[in-house]
Amino acid sequence: MIAYRIKQFVDGITARPLDNGERATVDTILDDRLRPLFYGMNTGDQRHCFKVYNCGMLLWQRAAANSNLSAEDIPYYRGLLQRCCLLHDVGRGNEMSPFKKAIAVFLRKCVPGYTKSLAEKAKNKSLGSIGRICYRHHMHGQIGGELLNSLGYEAEGSIVALHHCRDINIISQLDKKKQQILQILKKADSMH
Repeated sequence: MIAYRIKQFVDGITARPLDNGERATVDTILDDRLRPLFYGMNTGDQRHCFKVYNCGMLLWQRAAANSNLSAEDIPYYRGLLQRCCLLHDVGRGNEMSPFKKAIAVFLRKCVPGYTKSLAEKAKNKSLGSIGRICYRHHMHGQIGGELLNSLGYEAEGSIVALHHCRDINIISQLDKKKQQILQILKKADSMH
């Protein structure tokens, strides 16, 4: 696990901006309301989300072939997955640098109960930079989900909000097709 986290950190600080072809892909998938969310993330998160998108599309090809989706459903759910992959970390905002993320991960591993408690308290109070870092790290899925919901993207918001959730009782509240999209997103995210 530590090697994975070190790789994530190095990837985050050495991330190269998306090239013109990659930006064109993003611009084709995301409409005028969603593009600013994607481009508002820091370069490392944009690169990470684009990698998750590419991986998600490969996983989608396998899953769609074995699913019970109708021919009419496939374009909708493929598009839903594309948007969720590209925007799953939008709740971090542009302030969650790789260094701040590393601090949050370190604290979560060393004092997990404390950082979760601090994150929950920071939602309603100003607890300084460490509190804000812990809050963004712990709650970025929910923050992103709320942001997408506020723009009218409820399907995307419901999936993004749960992309780190492990509680099957909460996940089971999604319909089966959205659960499949969430599974693909989680797998792709865990690989990058």
